[in-house]
Amino acid sequence: EAPFHIGLLHCNVGGLPGHDNYAPCSTNDLAARAIDYWALGHIHKRQNISPRAPCIHYPGNTQARRFDEYGPKGATLVRVHGLNQIDLEFMAVDEIRFAHVAVDAKGCESVDQVLIACEERIRTALSENNGRFVLARVQITGQTRSHATLVQAAASADEGLIAALRDRLPAE
Repeated sequence: EAPFHIGLLHCNVGGLPGHDNYAPCSTNDLAARAIDYWALGHIHKRQNISPRAPCIHYPGNTQARRFDEYGPKGATLVRVHGLNQIDLEFMAVDEIRFAHVAVDAKGCESVDQVLIACEERIRTALSENNGRFVLARVQITGQTRSHATLVQAAASADEGLIAALRDRLPAE
């Protein structure tokens, strides 16, 4: 039985946009090597560059660090069944998730109604993340009679809106 060769490389395959072109290379460069599976670093988003032999894969990072790295993060379990026969399985291991929470305040007649809408969306974000701690960025949009009060509360030094949401949400 032939050995299975794994290559590790911190690089930017094909000059993926939005990332520094660190250690640039192409899929052809990687395919020309006697490697069966390439585990790549540098790009924090999990993605398969080539599922065919050789498999070229960015497993992503195990823990998001910023709001632009939202969604589940983890590791990739690679199962080798034979020559050119591998399965990739994502395994979420992150402890904290970042979430963008969009709240439509259209039709809300009071700040309290806006806060209720925020609470509902935040609770949804919490339930979608399997009990993990969630750092949420809340964006309130839509026309509401409470606009001036919301703007004033958002600008207040006493964290008016944030404090009100903290009081409404579970601390655990």
